[in-house]
Amino acid sequence: MRGIGLLIGGVALLGGLYFLSPKSVPGRTVNITRPGDPGQRNQDGEKFESPVTNAIANAWSNLVTYTVRGLRNNNPGNIRISGNNWRGKVPLADNTDGAFEQFYNAPDGIRALARNLYSYYNRGLRTIEAIISTWAPASENNTAAYIAQVVAATGVPANAQFPPDKVPALVGAIIKHENGKQPYAQKVIEDATRAAGWTVS
Repeated sequence: MRGIGLLIGGVALLGGLYFLSPKSVPGRTVNITRPGDPGQRNQDGEKFESPVTNAIANAWSNLVTYTVRGLRNNNPGNIRISGNNWRGKVPLADNTDGAFEQFYNAPDGIRALARNLYSYYNRGLRTIEAIISTWAPASENNTAAYIAQVVAATGVPANAQFPPDKVPALVGAIIKHENGKQPYAQKVIEDATRAAGWTVS
């Protein structure tokens, strides 16, 4: 009976985490509210297709505290501050980093990373060498080492055209190199990559 009680309690806890406000600034207190029905929309007017699944992903990405700058900013690609109106971006007035973008949640930060890659691909930058040389120029980075690590992680030669269906692996490799680790679930990366415009099987 005790086991059944614990199971019911766990389900109730997940039910209480239907929605984590996307307006929680990195490093600040997170406010949790519950939607009134399955058709509830978040504060950006986006409809949740699966409230519980979205709640778990958002709760995990926001409640975990990271010390690594890119992860702490929910910006694992370390995208610098710009005038780009990224989805889920913390406004400049509220940005506490000063140099790099901050996002209200990790999925939107990963989406921005994948969206940049999408832009590169459309500009003709379709090899790891071309992509990483643009993403992390030699004037600021050990670009050769970066390229070698991404090649090893994805299994795609540096000068070969990168297969679009392997972009989630490229995103994961960039996150690991930028932050020293890749802490996100594969589904989070795939969903964010898909949201950036890529076709992910």
